[in-house]
Amino acid sequence: MKILLLARHTEREKIFRYHASESMLLGLEEAGIDFDIHIPWKPFAGNIHDYDAMLVWSYQGKRKNFTYWAKQFEKEVRDAGVPVINSVNGCFYMHSTCLGRWRDAGVPCAKFQFFKTFEDINLRYPMILRTDGLHEGKNTHLVNNPDEARAAIDRATYIYMNTNPREKAIRLLNLAIEYHDVIAPDGYYHKQRTIVVGDTLIHREHSVATGWLVNLGNRVYGDYVQNLNREFFNTGDKNRELILKAARALGSDVVALDYTVLPNGDCMFWEGNRHFKMHGNETFKPGEINPATGRDYTEMVNVDRAVGRAIVDLLYQVTDKTKELA
Repeated sequence: MKILLLARHTEREKIFRYHASESMLLGLEEAGIDFDIHIPWKPFAGNIHDYDAMLVWSYQGKRKNFTYWAKQFEKEVRDAGVPVINSVNGCFYMHSTCLGRWRDAGVPCAKFQFFKTFEDINLRYPMILRTDGLHEGKNTHLVNNPDEARAAIDRATYIYMNTNPREKAIRLLNLAIEYHDVIAPDGYYHKQRTIVVGDTLIHREHSVATGWLVNLGNRVYGDYVQNLNREFFNTGDKNRELILKAARALGSDVVALDYTVLPNGDCMFWEGNRHFKMHGNETFKPGEINPATGRDYTEMVNVDRAVGRAIVDLLYQVTDKTKELA
């Protein structure tokens, strides 16, 4: 098999320096799959019929209008009868995109609205105010009443007006999200992450935190969390159909989903990450991998390899189906 990799860079080291991309490369190399790289806004000098499929890998795709150019090139590839995998149509960067697509598909998630001023907001309190598309909990505020909301917006607006123009976009609050208090009976907040590749689920991590914003800054370590992770690795497929429904609603063939499994077994979905980091490798400090998950470094790398193998399996599934229909 030979594939065309649609990306923002032609230099392999620039594409594969990001961890999810490394996992994809591991899979291609282990399977002996040859690939060429193409940047969509440049003329294509090859013959598209030389490839069995095109895999879209859109990390840093917000730059140089990647999405626009990729859509144009995808059409050329499809018109030539070559399948496109991980289409740019699922190339979303905003929390609002995920929530909107899930709302329309009937996937459990929070209500949301855009706003420009405090007066625009009409969701119930408490709510979360954030910059749409800004990750890692940055510029995210939980507000319990109108006074707190107005104060948060005023502070963010003041910072926005006094910020370097290049950083303005990440300073302005523009998205309100209905807050759901999902604190568990154990007194902690829980978040699960599952990576979905086609029909394959790879249960990556069960995070536990002391506050409502579950991230590396407030996570809990130790035996209790390790046991929760082991249970998640073994039983996460209980929500398989809903997880697959959530992934398909977003339109990406490769996506990491963040959600919370509630005590009654229901799920609440928070966001989908097409360009995901893999906690347990470069994101954790040395010595934090095992206390958080119970897995050693080798075991975590094996999970990364599972992502790469799943991408390869998807490539073969799509190309074989295309050949059957031809």
